[in-house]
Amino acid sequence: MSTVRIYDMKTGRSREIPARELAPGYVKVTFAEDGGEAFVLAADLKPQPSYQHPPFTGPLKLLMQDFATVFADVFPKTAAQWEDDFRRDLDYMKEVEFWAGVAGAFRHFTSGKSWSREERRDVFNILFSCLTNGLQAGLECVELKALSRAQALEIRERMESEAATSGAARIPTPDPTMPAVNVTPAVPPPLPGMDEEAFARFVRERTDGNQVSRDDLRELREEYDEQRRDAR
Repeated sequence: MSTVRIYDMKTGRSREIPARELAPGYVKVTFAEDGGEAFVLAADLKPQPSYQHPPFTGPLKLLMQDFATVFADVFPKTAAQWEDDFRRDLDYMKEVEFWAGVAGAFRHFTSGKSWSREERRDVFNILFSCLTNGLQAGLECVELKALSRAQALEIRERMESEAATSGAARIPTPDPTMPAVNVTPAVPPPLPGMDEEAFARFVRERTDGNQVSRDDLRELREEYDEQRRDAR
């Protein structure tokens, strides 16, 4: 019988329970001290009291607006609230990349569908839980409001199938061992006098407002710089 570790953040105690006994409200976390994993109540997770990073600019700031738009009816937060939360994370790029994966999966599974708001919220909760807690434990941590258990299982099966492929539909999954990413070296430094807002508009025009990877962002920066040099 498969078991999981439950950690009580209020008492500091842990226990093992059968995986099938997981309940809605639990999320899996990785402890920085030893790399161990456990399920905790999401309500017990508290953000850092102070900012750990400076304000976002350029494309990263645009991504905050993208999150606000994509999740508007299922996990409503303003772009400023998204940025505020990320700036309090110790490893904010790990969290940004995870949420970019959730956004991509949510677009993938809702595009062209006439889901109601409640159904879309169920889809979001399923994707978030499965990407956070793993495909097997994910559904046990979701309380369905509109979708049936059979529909939820179908979504999970599609995630499992598509995650095993290498095509564009592959669903990104969080990697708790991924090292911290410093966003600054990932993009070539701007030319003197470069307007970050102008570059942000350039990225939006080239990508139709869709999210971009760091490699794509680097190429867009190089293209933008080259155009500015040619215009001189």
